[in-house]
Amino acid sequence: MNSQQKLDKMNLILKHNEVTQLFISVLQELDKLKTADVEDQLLKVKMRQNLLIIQEKLISLQLSILGDEHES
Repeated sequence: MNSQQKLDKMNLILKHNEVTQLFISVLQELDKLKTADVEDQLLKVKMRQNLLIIQEKLISLQLSILGDEHES
């Protein structure tokens, strides 16, 4: 792996970490929302489902980064 590839990989890892932190922040804010309204509760459920999909994609990306690391 050359220097540019290593730099690109480090940038990818940093961006992944940044997105992960944003994900955690959004999840924490969602948990803070208190509502008794049924429609709002359904919206929270849908948002949580979307966040779980995002989490799956983040994990997949992380595994891909780590897999590339082991190959080099």
